[in-house]
Amino acid sequence: MLDPRTYWWISRSTGIIAWAVLTLSVIWGLALTTRLLGKFPKPAWMLDLHKHFASLASILVGVHVVSLMLDGYARFSLSDILIPMHTQWKPGPIAWGIVSLYVLIAVQGTSLAKRHMPLKIWRMLHFLSYPLWALATAHFITAGTDAYEPVFAYTVIGTTILISALTLGR
Repeated sequence: MLDPRTYWWISRSTGIIAWAVLTLSVIWGLALTTRLLGKFPKPAWMLDLHKHFASLASILVGVHVVSLMLDGYARFSLSDILIPMHTQWKPGPIAWGIVSLYVLIAVQGTSLAKRHMPLKIWRMLHFLSYPLWALATAHFITAGTDAYEPVFAYTVIGTTILISALTLGR
């Protein structure tokens, strides 16, 4: 039998790591498209790494969601996980996470189907990565129990500045 806190710890850790890997994916994606790296062709491994970060973030979000439903302390139902504002525990902050889950599915799904759609449409949908990151960050800050630890607070501030600078450098 698992310790009752095991799923809570799994949920917390996968949530934090998912946010960190999503952040790396956004930063790496921006670095690939910014003028700061010049207009030279980028090696294939750079795009592969961006895709790897995004896939890993998606897997970690899946583990985060499942572990929340298995956690006997928090007691999230499937409805709590899928319907914004349904849960009694921090409904607003949890809603940020639910909406970011749906945006993640949209961005990842369209990226997997990229070769089957016009590039212009894919690019437009891929720009949802910005609100995805903002929503996930809002969820991390407001629902996360660790967000106000100095290391996480400074990381959020630093990555927000970096993503903003890279966006302006596009």
